[in-house]
Amino acid sequence: MRLTREWQRLAFDRQLVAQAHGWGLPVDFATLDDILLAGGWYRSAGERRRTGPSRVSADAVLHALLVAARDDELAARVVLQRLLPGLVTLACRWQRRCDGDVVSELLTAAWPVIRTYPYERRPLHLVANLLNDCEYHAFRRANRRLMQQVATAPHELDCPVEPPPPDARAELAEVISCSRQLSEDDRHLLALLASGRSMLEVADALAMSERTLRNHKARVMAHLRSAVALAGAA
Repeated sequence: MRLTREWQRLAFDRQLVAQAHGWGLPVDFATLDDILLAGGWYRSAGERRRTGPSRVSADAVLHALLVAARDDELAARVVLQRLLPGLVTLACRWQRRCDGDVVSELLTAAWPVIRTYPYERRPLHLVANLLNDCEYHAFRRANRRLMQQVATAPHELDCPVEPPPPDARAELAEVISCSRQLSEDDRHLLALLASGRSMLEVADALAMSERTLRNHKARVMAHLRSAVALAGAA
C-alpha cells in the first residue's frame, strides 16, 4: 500500500522527528513509529502483549497529536497512520455495498476529519470517534443527501393511520438509556460491540487489552440484564 511505503520513509527521518518534538507530546520517542505505539497502534496482538501497558494513555497522546494537527500536516499524517487499520476494516465492510474505490473515499474523508476534530468536546475514545466520523463523511452523509422527500397528498392526511409495530431495538435502546446502572462509557462500549467489530478491534479502539475488555463486557451485560428485568417488571 502506498501509504505504508510512504510511512516507512517518514518514520525515521531525523528532520521530521525533530519537528515532532515540538508538538509537546506526553511521551518520549526516537522515531515516529514510537509515537504510533504510544497512541495504541500495534502490528499484532502479540506485539501488544510484549509491549505491555503504557504509563500514558493512548487518548492523551492522540489528543496532543490532534491539537498539533490543526496547524501541522505531519501531525495529521501520524494520526492518519494510526487510523489506517480501522480504515481498512471499514473499507472491507463498505466494499460489499458501494461501487468504486471505497479506500480513496475514506482517505479523502479522513484528512479534514483529522484536521478539524473537536477534541475539546470529545476528548475520549478518540480512535473510535475519528473512525466513526470518517465513515459518516465518506458514506452515510452522502446517502442522506440522496434521500428524496415526497409530499403527502392532501386527501391522505385525513386517513386513519395504524400504529407501527413495536420496535424491539428501540425498546431496548430506551431501557439502556433509562438504566442508571450504565455509565456513558458502558453505553459507548455497547455501541462498539453492536457495530460488528471484533473484540480485538474494540479493545484497540478503547486502548485496553482483550482480557480487560471481556471483563468490562461481562459487567455491562450483567447490568443490562438487570435493567431489562426491571423494565419487564414495571
